[in-house]
Amino acid sequence: MNKLKHSKPIAKKIKELIGDGVSMKVILDSIQHYQEAPRAMPTLYRIYERDIAEARAEFHGWLGQKAKTRIEEGSDAVLIHALKTKAGWTEKIIVEERDSDEPDENTDAIATLAVLLGKGAKE
Repeated sequence: MNKLKHSKPIAKKIKELIGDGVSMKVILDSIQHYQEAPRAMPTLYRIYERDIAEARAEFHGWLGQKAKTRIEEGSDAVLIHALKTKAGWTEKIIVEERDSDEPDENTDAIATLAVLLGKGAKE
């Protein structure tokens, strides 16, 4: 069995594709034309672990900078997405009930009906 070794052209291609946001499955498929290409995902991760980690860190840093710029420009959608994915924020709808000085419609209707039937007090 021939043991695969780290290949600079494959590492370069992996970094390029990660930087373009391509999924690891697609990356694995796209490097199969290289003679020294790993055929399985675990092998890809084992041989190119550092390259993958470095490319992901660069890509995430780039995404973070773009998101910060968009947030500073006033993009509410980007801000909400960043808050949800990075800060653990969730949208909640809070319903406040307040007592009013006016009688509740249902209570008032029942009281009116009771008066009409002679069972309630007249005001």
